[in-house]
Amino acid sequence: MDYNAPAGVYRSKASNRGLRRGPGLIFSRFPTLAHAIKYVVEDLGDTANNVRIEVADTELDAAEIHRLYESTDYPIERRAAAQS
Repeated sequence: MDYNAPAGVYRSKASNRGLRRGPGLIFSRFPTLAHAIKYVVEDLGDTANNVRIEVADTELDAAEIHRLYESTDYPIERRAAAQS
């Protein structure tokens, strides 16, 4: 996975709505996939289950986002590591 590729984060305003496109969907663009992953995992926290990241032609769900965040290839310092 190219952590340097631009990425978009889609999230639902309501935690029970799912990710259907429409007025209840919030979109945020990030300069890199790594920054999008960091935002989802560290800033959205428990609401990250209703999030998708779109990078290139790939859509990542919550499980894949967390897997990439925990990967040894993840290029940005994690918040927990910074507090140690």
